[in-house]
Amino acid sequence: MNARANTISGSAVAITPSDIVSHQVGDYYYVGSLPLYDLVWYHFSDRPMLMVAIALLLVVAFTMVMWRMLSRYAKRRLASQVSSHKGAK
Repeated sequence: MNARANTISGSAVAITPSDIVSHQVGDYYYVGSLPLYDLVWYHFSDRPMLMVAIALLLVVAFTMVMWRMLSRYAKRRLASQVSSHKGAK
């Protein structure tokens, strides 16, 4: 495959011995559907910093939720250990 073939895109292409010129004529239109994961990647592909910011917010939110759940679990576990030790005396 010719290395210049990667430059071919759009709806009209003029190929000469020295150059390849691509043009987009008219509006883009989309056919079909994408799975949710690919749809998110598609819409964020031209806004990578927004995707990074949202990912960081989700990580922080997930961390806070897990921290609270594990803290409650630890408090209950420690409270049951303290009450069982008091009854053993």
